[in-house]
Amino acid sequence: MSESNCCGCKPKYIAWFVGIAGTFLITYGFIQVMRNYTTTPDLTAARAAERVKNLKELRAEENKVLAEYAWQNKDKGFVRLPMDRAMELTLAEYQNPKAAHAEMVKRLEKLNEPPPKAPEAPSAFE
Repeated sequence: MSESNCCGCKPKYIAWFVGIAGTFLITYGFIQVMRNYTTTPDLTAARAAERVKNLKELRAEENKVLAEYAWQNKDKGFVRLPMDRAMELTLAEYQNPKAAHAEMVKRLEKLNEPPPKAPEAPSAFE
């Protein structure tokens, strides 16, 4: 007697096929479950929003520095000017280049003058 069924396949081969297909389906299911558990949240969107916020803050600070008057060094009398006003003053000053250069050198020396020397001998009150 020969073993046969309706489609002419041996039951041994059908069992092997079902076992292999089942193994692949179970493995696929495990992969899908692990993918759901191990997926990390998208960090690029949060970092991009943070970078945009930081860039806006930086640009606001830069615009403030370029557009407002402020003391650069109050002790030495140096003021930060808005960019437009500084360009106007520079153009007006450089109508006479030699005088403008001398004035610039004088300002730089004043700004970069060394601090006073510390006393060499300690005071009697110390």
